[in-house]
Amino acid sequence: MADPAQRAAGRPEPSQVRGPLNGVRVVQDGSAVGISVAGLLLAELGASVTRIGGVPPADGPGRVVHRHHATADPAGPPPDADVLLLGAGRQLAATAPVVVRFDGRPAEDLDGLAPAGTMLTEARSGLMRLQLGHRDGPFCLASPVAGLGAGILGALSAVSGMLSRARGVRAAWAGTVSDRDGALVMQTLSASFLSTPAAADTRPRYRDPYTVSFSPLMRFHRARDGWVFIAAVSRHMWHTLFALMGRSDLLEDGELDAALPFNIADQVQGERLAALVAEFVAGRTVSECVDLMVAHKIVAAPVLSGREFLDHPQAAANGLPVEVHDRLGTQRQVGRFVRCTAAGADASPLGALASVAAGPLHGVRVIDVSRAAAGPICGRVLADLGAEVVRVEDPAGEHSRQVGLTFAANNRNKLSLGVDLTRPEGLDLLARLTEQSDVVLTNALPEASARLGIDYATVAARNPSASHISILGFGRRPPFGGRRVVDAAAQARSGQAQAEGGGQEPVGCTGGFLDNGTGWLAALGCVATLYQRQTAGHAGAIEAALVNTSAFIQLFRLTDPPSPAPQLDPDRWGYAAGQRLYQLRDGWICVAATSPAGRQAFAAVLAAAGVTDTVQAAAGVTDTGQQVHGVAATALARVLAEMTVDDAGELFGRAGFADWTVVRSLEEAARDGEDFIGVPQEPWGFLLQPRLLPRYDGDERPDVTGAAGAPGRDDAAVLRRYGLSGQHAGLLDSGAMRREPGPTTLQASSV
Repeated sequence: MADPAQRAAGRPEPSQVRGPLNGVRVVQDGSAVGISVAGLLLAELGASVTRIGGVPPADGPGRVVHRHHATADPAGPPPDADVLLLGAGRQLAATAPVVVRFDGRPAEDLDGLAPAGTMLTEARSGLMRLQLGHRDGPFCLASPVAGLGAGILGALSAVSGMLSRARGVRAAWAGTVSDRDGALVMQTLSASFLSTPAAADTRPRYRDPYTVSFSPLMRFHRARDGWVFIAAVSRHMWHTLFALMGRSDLLEDGELDAALPFNIADQVQGERLAALVAEFVAGRTVSECVDLMVAHKIVAAPVLSGREFLDHPQAAANGLPVEVHDRLGTQRQVGRFVRCTAAGADASPLGALASVAAGPLHGVRVIDVSRAAAGPICGRVLADLGAEVVRVEDPAGEHSRQVGLTFAANNRNKLSLGVDLTRPEGLDLLARLTEQSDVVLTNALPEASARLGIDYATVAARNPSASHISILGFGRRPPFGGRRVVDAAAQARSGQAQAEGGGQEPVGCTGGFLDNGTGWLAALGCVATLYQRQTAGHAGAIEAALVNTSAFIQLFRLTDPPSPAPQLDPDRWGYAAGQRLYQLRDGWICVAATSPAGRQAFAAVLAAAGVTDTVQAAAGVTDTGQQVHGVAATALARVLAEMTVDDAGELFGRAGFADWTVVRSLEEAARDGEDFIGVPQEPWGFLLQPRLLPRYDGDERPDVTGAAGAPGRDDAAVLRRYGLSGQHAGLLDSGAMRREPGPTTLQASSV
C-alpha cells in the first residue's frame, strides 16, 4: 500500500474524487450475505473489489451485491490487496495489511434463498422477538437483516483498519465479524438492560397488527384509495391530531396525556384511539391524509410498493436507482446508501497513532448535535472507535432521555455539554467548538442546522478540515427533503412495509432498523472520509437518510425487473415449510433449511413426522418452481404444536437435521453473557450493553467508561480541552449554561 504522503502528492481535485476509498484494492473470498454486502459497500465508497472464484452473476442476489466486481481465478495467483475479506472456512493464500474475517459455519454461496440465509441468527439474537403483530410473536423478516448488519460492520472494520494504517500503525489489522454481531448492529436501540432484572411488568400492553410500537398513534391506516402511515410522536403532535379529529375531550384527559405515546397499557383504550384515527382517515384519500398531516407538522407517509418507490422523484433525488448492464440485460437496482462528497483540498492530516490500543479514531474530536436515535447511534460508534465525542444538548436535557435505557446506550462514552442554543452566547460557543473539531454531526432539519451554524456550508467555511455528517429522514433534496419523518414512515414510502406484509397489508419492522442502520452507515461514511483526509488531503461531507437505509435493507428485492426471491407469507411465519417459525408447547423454534444438504435432512424430518418425504415440499416449491407456503408447513405445525422443544430436538436429531434453533429475546441472550458487558451508569449502577464493535486483534481496547452523562456534567472539562475555560463564567452569567448538571434520565424504559 502506498504511503499516505505519496498518495497525497498527486491528489485530485474534489470534483474528480470518485469516492473516499479511491485506489483501495479489496479482494473478497466468499459469497454469503455478510461478506458480499461488505464488498458492495466498499465498492460504493470507491474501492476496487475483486472476487475470487467469480462466475457470471446469477439472476438473483449475486447479481445485486457483486455488480461491478472484477473476478479472479481461484487457481491462479492471488491478486494484490490492501483489504482482504475472508468468508467462513476460506483460507486464501493472499496477504493484506487489513484482513476482515466473517465467522460462523461455512455458508453456501448466495442464491434465491438469500432472505432466509440469516434466519437462525435472527431467531437466536432477538430480532424476531422484537417484531409486533397479531400474535404474541415472534415474526420472520422479509430481508436478511443480521447479514446486512454484518456487512456494515465488516466494511466499517476494513475502513477502520485502513485509517489506522494511514495514521502510522504498522501492525496488521485483523478484524472479525459474525452475523451475530450484525444482529446487534441492527438492535442498537434496544440493546441495553438493567444488570439486575426489574420485577416483571404484568400490565397488559396494547397490541395491534398495524402498529410499529405499543402506541395506537403510530400506526398504518386504510384510506379511501390505499394505506397511509401516521405517527404522532410528541405531545404537540398528539394534541394537534386530537384537535383535527374534533376530540377536545381527549385533550382534557390528563391520564391519557401522561400515557402517550408509548405507554398505552389498556387494550380497550388503545383500540378506541386507533379506531377514532382510522375513522378520521377512512373518508379521505392517501394524498389528502398525508397533505393534511404534514401541513400540521404530524409525521405521515403513503404506503408505496417497491416499484412505485423506484419510480418516485425522491428516489431519483437521493441517487438511489442505479442501472446494471450485464449478460442478462439491464436492471435497476439500488445503491448510494450513504453519500460521501469530497470537499476542499487543504485538509490537515490527523495525528499519528502509536498503536491500535486507543482505537483508530483516537484523537479525533466530534461535536454531536443530534437527537433521538440515528444521530446519537452514529456518535456512539465513533466514540467506541476511540473518538472524543462531545454531546451538545439543552442544559435541561432533551426529550429522548425519557426512553432512559435506550438513551444511555446510544450516548455512552460521550462527554456531555449542556448549553442553551437559543442564546447568542450558546451559538458563539458552538461555533468555537466546530472550528476546532474534526467531525460535526447533526440530524437537525436543514433550516435548523443553518440557524445553529452547523450546516455544511458554514462548518466548511470555518473549518476546511472538518468532516460534516448530516442525517435526515428523506435527505435534503426535494420533493420531501427536510421533511419530518420517523423510521416506519420511511418504511412506508420505500416499499419496505409492503414487503414485510408479504405483499398484502403493510407491516412495520419494530426495533428501529432504519435508525440503527442509518447511524452505522453514517459512521462508516465518516471513517471513510477521515481516511480520505489522511491520504488525499480532502475533507468530506457525509449524507445519510432513513429512506436510503430502507433501500439498503431491501437490497435483494428492490430491483426492476424484479429478481426472483421468496416472498414472506402474509402471516409472517416464514417462506416455506423448511424456512419458518413453529410454535411448540413450551416455546418457539425457527428452522432454516437453506443448503441442499439441509433441505434433504428436512425432507427426512417431514417423512418422520408423517407429512411428506419430498425435497420440493421441504424447500416450499413445486416441481415447476412455484412457491408454496401452506401444505407441508401447516401439517408439520400441527405435529410440532404437541411437542416440547426437547421432543422436537429428538425428532430433528434422528433425521440428521441441524438447521434449527430456539427463538430467544435479546434480553435472554444478554443475560446469558453473550457479547454483553456491564457498563456503569447512574442511577442504576450497571447496564448490560454489547461489547465494543467492531472486534479487531491487537492491544487492549478503549474502555467503555459510562453509558451517558447528565446534561452539562462535563461543561468545565470540555471548555478546558478546547481552550475555552475563560468563557465559562460568562456562559453561566448569561444563563446559557447551568451551574449544576440536569437530570440524568427520566425513566428506565427502552424501545
